[in-house]
Amino acid sequence: MIDDVTSKLLVFSMNMESYKQQVSAINVANANNANFKAKTASFDSVMEVMLRQDNAADLHKTVEQYQHFRIQQIADAQHPESNHAVVLDQEIINSDRASSKYNKLVELLNRKIGLVKLGIKGQ
Repeated sequence: MIDDVTSKLLVFSMNMESYKQQVSAINVANANNANFKAKTASFDSVMEVMLRQDNAADLHKTVEQYQHFRIQQIADAQHPESNHAVVLDQEIINSDRASSKYNKLVELLNRKIGLVKLGIKGQ
C-alpha cells in the first residue's frame, strides 16, 4: 500500500511542507541577526518535472529518484531579491500555510489508509 505512487507522492509532499516550515523557523530564529538573509523554499522545479510525466509508472520512478535525496538538496532555496531582512509577519504566514497544507496531506493519507483497511476487511 505504501509503495503505490499516490502514497509516496503524499509523503513526499508532506516532507516538502515540513521543510518550508523549517525554513520559516530558521528565519524567525535569526530575525535579530543583522547579517542573516531571509530564505524562502519552494519546490517549483521538482513539481515541473513531476508534471511532465506521462503516466503513473514514470511518475512513480521520478518520485523514487527524488526520495533518495535529502529534501534540502532539491529545494529551490533562495534569498528574495527585494528584501533580505526577515519579515516576521510574512514568516508566520508562510509557516501557517505550510502547516495547513501538511495537515491536509496527513488527512488525505489517513483517508487512503482507511480505504485500504476497508478493502482488506472486505467491506
